[in-house]
Amino acid sequence: MNTKQELIRISKLLEEKGFTNAFQGNISIIDRNLGKLFITPSGTRKLTLTEEEVAVLDMDGKQLEGSVKKSSEYKMHLAALNYRPDCTAVIHCHSVYLTAFSMLGETVDPKCHEEFLLTRGIPCLPWGKGGTSDIYKGLEEQIKYHDIVLLGNHGALCVGSDLEKAFKVLEAVDNTLRAWVLAMQIGNGKVVDIPIWDELIEQKEKAIHNL
Repeated sequence: MNTKQELIRISKLLEEKGFTNAFQGNISIIDRNLGKLFITPSGTRKLTLTEEEVAVLDMDGKQLEGSVKKSSEYKMHLAALNYRPDCTAVIHCHSVYLTAFSMLGETVDPKCHEEFLLTRGIPCLPWGKGGTSDIYKGLEEQIKYHDIVLLGNHGALCVGSDLEKAFKVLEAVDNTLRAWVLAMQIGNGKVVDIPIWDELIEQKEKAIHNL
């Protein structure tokens, strides 16, 4: 499977789960050896995305390939990958639950389930206009320590060593937040008091990176 095919595969999974749609969300893969960024194009439904439509950019953001204009969020993807040289993929999604928590403008860290061992909490960046550098202001400081960050009143951004791993983490965390919201609606959701929580996080992170 080539890079474009992998981008299309995960794009379809994201739209099937309601994480993205034609107008919201975008994903990318960087090939540092070729000096190219493969990214979903602007205003294109992910379920019907074709290889011809995938936008291919150089490291300055110039579009080299693709029949559809590049995503307006390409600068955010390049910035995230520059801040995390250990990662090759970025998912920017508008999952209903992650977006809802982004509207709270606070770090999300309910120690309610082992899936939250996948992240050291999810910090929230301040609101910034989409398509501008303001949307990821403060990203450099947070993405060094968190694979997922919330974009204030906008959505979420997740990085991974590859696209599949980024998707798995995003999927697991979103599912946990769904359950947490439901628990709070039913009653008073309980957190787990684990003194060695940080140690468990490190163990989980090592396991994910070794998949």
